[in-house]
Amino acid sequence: MSSSDSSSSSPRVLLVGIGGPTCSGKTTLTKHILSLLPTSPSPSSSSSSASSSLTSFIVHQDDFAPPESSLQWNEEVGSADWDDPATSVDWRRLRSTLAHVKANGALPRDHGSHDESNPLPERAIRPETEEKYRQLFKEAMQRKGGPTHVVFLDGFLLYYDEEVRDMIDVPIFLRIGKELLRERREKRGGYVTADGDRWEDPPLYFSHILWPSHLKAHSHLFKDADVEAGTVLPISAARTPASRTIPEDSESAAQKVLRLIEVQDQPGKGEPREIDEIVQEGCEIVLEALKEWKGEEE
Repeated sequence: MSSSDSSSSSPRVLLVGIGGPTCSGKTTLTKHILSLLPTSPSPSSSSSSASSSLTSFIVHQDDFAPPESSLQWNEEVGSADWDDPATSVDWRRLRSTLAHVKANGALPRDHGSHDESNPLPERAIRPETEEKYRQLFKEAMQRKGGPTHVVFLDGFLLYYDEEVRDMIDVPIFLRIGKELLRERREKRGGYVTADGDRWEDPPLYFSHILWPSHLKAHSHLFKDADVEAGTVLPISAARTPASRTIPEDSESAAQKVLRLIEVQDQPGKGEPREIDEIVQEGCEIVLEALKEWKGEEE
């Protein structure tokens, strides 16, 4: 394919980030929205031509965890630290993969996922919700010049790395309070790591590693660093200590708004919301992004 051919058929990729702490329901929400899109899944190839049908798939941040042997060791807990935002993700490889996805509308051929090794409990949505959003997404995708690919990035540390955050077109964050998070994590019963090993939290892991890492990864996103009840800061102000400086009036700073979805009926506390409500809220955010797409008209 020549360079001119490539430019005329290059994919129009909308990258939707669905972040939040472990056990907040990110992957469940992502898979529900994906199932409602009028898609022709084709995630694995080195290049991808635009077509009349929408292509959609998920990039799981968990697939970019480094080997356990390279993780930090917490002496007090007696465990590897799987949650520190600076070291528990191979950020260079994730950045490279996302750049490939945005340029080609597909994952690199050598990309592998272990998502199926960690099945989620079935949490169904109402038939009327499914019918409603299937139709709304179908209508939204009929608009000329819209995206040809809707790609979801699912992960518990999406907004820590600034380069990754800048690549996300639609940043969504699921907020959950500490006590409900602890309860869900304790019920999880372990998971399969990138090495293929079964791993379960040792005593003190939540209080000494997981929750402090959650604060480290996300406190910069909220006013007064209050991850449980604080107001979301504009993306231009949400800077980690190691962030590079971006002018406040830059395109990146001006257009990115972190969309907050509460997992409970009150910020950081209260009863868990029904999955149907959360899915509807997520669908509305994606629909809004599709309608506001500013790609070139064909």
